[in-house]
Amino acid sequence: NGIKSTNPLVALDNEVLNAGDRGLLGIAVDPNYVSNHYVYLLYTVDPDSNGNDNNDDAFGRLTRYTVSFSDSNTFDPASRTILMGVTWAQGPVSCSQSHTIGTLRFGEDGSLLVGAGDGASFSYDDAGGADPNAFTAGRTNPYEDIGAFRAQSLTSLCGKILRINPANGQGYPSNPYWDGNPFSIRSRVWAYGLRNPYRFCVEPGTEPTVSVGDGPP
Repeated sequence: NGIKSTNPLVALDNEVLNAGDRGLLGIAVDPNYVSNHYVYLLYTVDPDSNGNDNNDDAFGRLTRYTVSFSDSNTFDPASRTILMGVTWAQGPVSCSQSHTIGTLRFGEDGSLLVGAGDGASFSYDDAGGADPNAFTAGRTNPYEDIGAFRAQSLTSLCGKILRINPANGQGYPSNPYWDGNPFSIRSRVWAYGLRNPYRFCVEPGTEPTVSVGDGPP
């Protein structure tokens, strides 16, 4: 990856689930990188971090690091900030080798757009019930054990493009499903019903408004 294997990257090597379509799939550089040196990483977490990447059930995480101002090839270990997926229950569940997290893109208004697949199977009609270990105590809410239908639920991070504040991971009042709580799932949703939004782009110049309060990113 071209980055020196300093402490945070060694930890990240043991944290990322590198199996199937899963792994470190999204990287974004902050629009204000010159002043803040922020880099954002979106990946599927290895839930046991034992270095054996054979887990079937996992979850997604979005982390921000600060690149060292003195050595642009290293991250500052103390800068690690988790914006989504601090715990299993706070990240999009991944019960499949595909349909997991994907892309990070910045909107022209400075908001951060995050792609997350439905976490369901791609090889059969997945209506839930096939991955009970992902919904045990301390993991994903059993309500979300509905397979591909997570993409249609505004109480699941899965099957969405999320629009969040890169400073704190919160949603914006200008998001279409804002409910008054910046930490709620629906307040962070920009688009839903997407089974596997693995890659997407923001087309430059399509919106004349660039304020996060205006809505269109």
